[in-house]
Amino acid sequence: MFGRMATLLLCLCIAAWLWQGRQGATPAVPSEEASPEIVWESDPPSAVEQEAEEVFKRAFWRRPSAEDRILKAERHEWHDAEGVSRWQWFLIVDPSPALLQYLRDENAFGLVAGSVEPLREAPAWFRFDPQAVQTLCARSGGMQVSFRASDDRIFACASGAGFTKGAAAPSIAPAPISASSAGRLPNAPPPIPLRAD
Repeated sequence: MFGRMATLLLCLCIAAWLWQGRQGATPAVPSEEASPEIVWESDPPSAVEQEAEEVFKRAFWRRPSAEDRILKAERHEWHDAEGVSRWQWFLIVDPSPALLQYLRDENAFGLVAGSVEPLREAPAWFRFDPQAVQTLCARSGGMQVSFRASDDRIFACASGAGFTKGAAAPSIAPAPISASSAGRLPNAPPPIPLRAD
């Protein structure tokens, strides 16, 4: 009896280990630092977000469902005196049918067919075979979402500058209202339409 239980337990452990290996990487763990293997072209980011759900929400403008499995997620932000001056994010997700519909079928971000263009300063874990995916890109080139043909796994990334600051309000005071224009009606009569006789 004990031998059968030990064999069964060993088989379950092996099956769980094989299943986890087949599922891919483990979900991202929040961290204070960006991936150490990134070689920064300039200064490292001012802020790094690795909380998977938060990166997902900011990237796709919606919360992940219980069926969306976020494997890896990371967002970098550079700040200056006026706020965010530059940002980028990276995601690997095993999507739910609803997320696939939202991103690919409904094309929520207005992407067009394109090819993989790797972002600079990407984490080492954001690697995949560009021949094995269908890629949709933003017309401006800021966002790309790649769907792996074999299992629809999503490899998504985007980058951009901070928000453009609005123009300062003009300091010109409005012209005063004259006594002649203070009435409700204009000084001239309305135009008279021409008749076609």
